[in-house]
Amino acid sequence: PDWDPLKLNKSFRKNYDIMAGWCSDITANKTTATTEHSKTLARLMQQFQEKHYYRWVAEMVRIAKPGSPVIIESISYPYCQNTNDWGGVDKNFWKEKLIDSFGLPVQKDSVQYMDLSGLDMKRYHVFMRKLKL
Repeated sequence: PDWDPLKLNKSFRKNYDIMAGWCSDITANKTTATTEHSKTLARLMQQFQEKHYYRWVAEMVRIAKPGSPVIIESISYPYCQNTNDWGGVDKNFWKEKLIDSFGLPVQKDSVQYMDLSGLDMKRYHVFMRKLKL
């Protein structure tokens, strides 16, 4: 994951405080200018994170042989879903965005998830198969 997707260029702790504040504003269920600002920034942060994951996984798929598996392990959920982790992508990202929106050459019905247990952090693995020629 990209720890500083909006390029705040602050310290690790300062970035955490800023991003956690946005997520906290969002979950407060208030409609204020600050909350709307936080929603916009959190949405942008997630879009940058998804682009980062797309570039990373697209390269893995590109170098894989047709029909071969592509496995990504220990994926974090989006930052606002779990502020105790690095920030990643939701499970719906793989089918809805990576394949449907970005057109990654992967068999949609091959995408499978496995929840990761035994860690303090909530993460998952994903399996997919590159399209055959």
